[in-house]
Amino acid sequence: MSQSWIEIDAAGQSVGRIATQVSTLLMGKDEVAYARNRDAGRNIVVLNCAQLRLSERRGSELKYRHSGYLGNLKETKKRDIAPSKLMSEAVRGMMPKNKLSAALLKRLHCVNEQDHPYKGQTNE
Repeated sequence: MSQSWIEIDAAGQSVGRIATQVSTLLMGKDEVAYARNRDAGRNIVVLNCAQLRLSERRGSELKYRHSGYLGNLKETKKRDIAPSKLMSEAVRGMMPKNKLSAALLKRLHCVNEQDHPYKGQTNE
């Protein structure tokens, strides 16, 4: 299985639109020989995550996390979350809920600027 590297520029685009493209490419749904139990062998680098577009309504939505202890519910607004983490969480929500998706998400690399440490691997 040969691994390919794909760069996607996310500057000025909405989070959901980019996340659907990335999840489709990670799963390999655009290939002719798509099988849902097979790893497509692609690595995706999402560039310029800091310039993602988030509407006012989406930016003010709350994200909750809980440690399991009483009274320890934490909430943060989506605009306060790191852009690369917000992008990876959006892609994770669009992936199938199985063991293969955990392996596929390791191949997703979200970078906040144009330069990235994976320059040597990308197919240009």
